[in-house]
Formats: sequence, structure tokens, C-alpha cells
Amino acid sequence: MYYWLDNGLLNANTAQYTGNNGLLLETVVYKELYLKFGSIYNNNIYCYTEASGECDFIIYPEGGTAIPIHVSWSLTDPDTRSREIKGLLKAATYCKVNKALIITLDEEEDLDIDGVNIQIIPAWKWMLRP
Repeated sequence: MYYWLDNGLLNANTAQYTGNNGLLLETVVYKELYLKFGSIYNNNIYCYTEASGECDFIIYPEGGTAIPIHVSWSLTDPDTRSREIKGLLKAATYCKVNKALIITLDEEEDLDIDGVNIQIIPAWKWMLRP
């Protein structure tokens, strides 16, 4: 997947993503992840994909533990919620970690599923973290 570092440029250059709020939020999160964990010399941002699930980002902070991160505009739809959690759990198992994040527009919740603590956090709140 390719991400633009600016949603304004993305929308100015293509109408393909106009109105796709989930993808635009994912792009904003990617930019923030790049600023926090990436550089022109290395990219510690990956994705996890397999036939039965995916996770938008897996971050490998230098000297730290992997962090699976999913981005979803909203988890109010039960099918979306189930799909996002399933992919995140698969990524957490792959990375052998017990903590993961789902970044949403404005939802907040803590879940413990299959030994994995999933923190659902609004994007604005997550972006204010150091």
C-alpha cells in the first residue's frame, strides 16, 4: 500500500479517495507514524497481510517491542469490528506481543481478547502521545 503524506495533495491529484474517510484517516495515521518512527534511512513501519486477515501497520520502534496498529473510521458496525479485531489478533500472534491498538475517529475502549490487550483510541488522542 502506498500512502501520501498529505491528504490535501491526495485529494487534489485524484478523486479516487474523496469521501473514503477511513482511508484518509489511515493516511493521517501513517504520516504520524512516519514522523514518530520512520526516517529517510530506515522505515520501521510494516503491514501484516494474509488470506484470513490483515493489520494496517506494525511498528518496530528501535529497541522496543512490535506494536500492531489498525485504523478504522468507526467500529460501530459489528462486521467491521469483528474484521478489525480478528486481523489485529493475528498480527499480535505473529509478532508475539500482547498489546495492540485500533485508532478510530472518536471511539475509545479497552478490550482483553485471547490474552491481547487492545486499546481503542481516538486519533486525536493518540497523536498527542509522545
